[in-house]
Amino acid sequence: MQYFPIQRYAGLDLGQRQDHSALALLEVCVPPTGPRDPYTGGFHRPTRYHLRHLERYPLGLTYPALAGHVRSFLNQPPLKNCPLTLIVDATGPGLPFLDFFATTQIPASLIKLIITGSGAPHYSEGYYHVSRQHLLANLASVLQNGTLKLAPKLPQLQNLNHELLHLQSNAKSTSRHDDLALAVALAAWQARKNHNT
Repeated sequence: MQYFPIQRYAGLDLGQRQDHSALALLEVCVPPTGPRDPYTGGFHRPTRYHLRHLERYPLGLTYPALAGHVRSFLNQPPLKNCPLTLIVDATGPGLPFLDFFATTQIPASLIKLIITGSGAPHYSEGYYHVSRQHLLANLASVLQNGTLKLAPKLPQLQNLNHELLHLQSNAKSTSRHDDLALAVALAAWQARKNHNT
């Protein structure tokens, strides 16, 4: 069955001096039609998330340079064909980083998310607050139920799989080698929240 993108979500996990920053792009895709619902008469179109881009930025990249890279990526013509949302990790260094986007145009809606240590997800004063455990549990769920599809030729796929295996075996780990997984988790959390899958 062929799927077509209806929405895109980019998750940006921000590193510090010894941590990488990473960007992940998910497409929310649906088929043009599907089986008819016997109660409503409408068509059931199963939603899938396709991971289309995964990038880890080099250590030491300045925030202005990172903002420039992200802006250039988001301005690519193929990404302008359907709505795009950028979810930025606003934890710690994320707050000053967001200042760089305040002075430039990006072709995306901006979601600011603070990764917390615990608690239920909530929204306050312009920021979503979501625990790391909740983000990773949601990511594990869409991977296990087959909703999230990983393109087999992604450049960082092997590193992502390594991070996912490590996180699965040690759910409480705060290893700095989780930037790719968190970038995907940010995009997947927002996609699932908006599309109720």
